[in-house]
Amino acid sequence: MTWAETSPGHWVDELDGAEKVFYNLSQAFRHLGKEYTAVYCICKLQFEGKNNANLNAALGEREKLLYNAWSALGADYPGLRVVIAQDKDGQPRKEYRASASAKRIDGWASETFIVDDTGRPASEIVPTLALRDLPCLVYLPGSSEIIFHSQHWRIDALGTCMVLDRLFELVGSSTNAPQNGEKTEYQAVAQPRRRILLPSEYRRHARPGSNRSHSWETEPTFLLALPSLQFTAKSTEALVAACKKQGISVTAAVHAASAEVVFAQADGVGKEFDYSTIVAVNARDYLPAPYNTKPYAVAAYVTGLAQTARRGDNFAARSKHLTAAYRGSWGCEPKEYMAALRAIHKGVGERQSPSPSPGPGPGPSKTSHDRARVGNEAEYCGITTGVNDNIDGT
Repeated sequence: MTWAETSPGHWVDELDGAEKVFYNLSQAFRHLGKEYTAVYCICKLQFEGKNNANLNAALGEREKLLYNAWSALGADYPGLRVVIAQDKDGQPRKEYRASASAKRIDGWASETFIVDDTGRPASEIVPTLALRDLPCLVYLPGSSEIIFHSQHWRIDALGTCMVLDRLFELVGSSTNAPQNGEKTEYQAVAQPRRRILLPSEYRRHARPGSNRSHSWETEPTFLLALPSLQFTAKSTEALVAACKKQGISVTAAVHAASAEVVFAQADGVGKEFDYSTIVAVNARDYLPAPYNTKPYAVAAYVTGLAQTARRGDNFAARSKHLTAAYRGSWGCEPKEYMAALRAIHKGVGERQSPSPSPGPGPGPSKTSHDRARVGNEAEYCGITTGVNDNIDGT
């Protein structure tokens, strides 16, 4: 789709491709205070070196450094500042306001940079970040961790890694200058306001017009999954080495192992069935330049491939079968596959139930946005999203 300027500095575009599918899914359980599909990453920070010695003793300086880097990141990736609003027909669409003012960037950063010094672990904070209008960066000074959280229609997991790479580049630099040539000096902004997540921000709101009280209105959302198996760096290396020795992929091995668990748990009714699942696949490697580069990190260039683990095979045979299946899953040239995805996502998006009215969420961000050059998305690709992030200010 193509961005259109409806008034000076105000750009709008329809949700396209996977954007619409992911967005509609994310809103399906909004009335329950839940968000289906979101992306987050937790990182532990360690400041080292002569230039950062003072940061180890001054938490306020760390906060300021992170805040300034986050502000600059908002200029590097304007897709982080796109919001969803309703058009005149009540349908969701993307909106972006362009401005070269550092004040607007600072307004966005002050709304989306959060400091939580309550002592809560990151795993307890993540579920409270659902249904926000914008991505956010949460800093936990007690554990020296950060949480990046975003809506999945906006970005995928690999894009998140790229964005955080850039954030750490900015943190490690002395100027926090954005990579796109923006001249604004972000290091001069005021000390960030210390914002603690209040109990009200952990609450979930009832649907508009409902007077009933629900437990989830006053209680935080619980984690949807708890890790039962964690790999250390050493065990990960051992797993990769073992898979290479057997000529199988790690993805296939994990799929085969998951299938083994399901088969072992199945009752008599399900013993004749095989096991299928959908595995997320990074499609960035199959995109032409510049869409496969870091400036286009804020996009959902991901799709899912479904393969079946056969019950009658042993683990080795099952893993080899899955490895061959995944490597040949495209069934055609990747470019043709992505062109087909555009039509598939368009059809799925049109068949989905209309998204419910946004209604109140947990502390939605009301913020201004900055400047952008908006243009056409990659027309051939069914998994494009957002503003073209190689903004140069022209």
